[in-house]
Amino acid sequence: TWNGQEWRVDEILDSLIIDDVITPTIVVALYNGGQRRNFEYFPQKPAAQLQAAFSDSVLSEISKRYGSDSSFSVNSDNYLRYMVEEVKSFVD
Repeated sequence: TWNGQEWRVDEILDSLIIDDVITPTIVVALYNGGQRRNFEYFPQKPAAQLQAAFSDSVLSEISKRYGSDSSFSVNSDNYLRYMVEEVKSFVD
């Protein structure tokens, strides 16, 4: 993770399954795009509807805070499509 700490998903799920709190579960963890992460998660439709000056300001702030290259564009629709059409269909 970003802070070097383990989420302990496997241990927690094992415990919940053993205690019959939940049924056996599949966990799918996707690698994120590093510096592109914020642009993969930022909702694309609202981003497209922002006024240019505000949009530039928001994207610039994301870039400064998280070390992203400001030349990246919002790409969340493609990321969502990838998760639903490729990853989920593979898991199903």
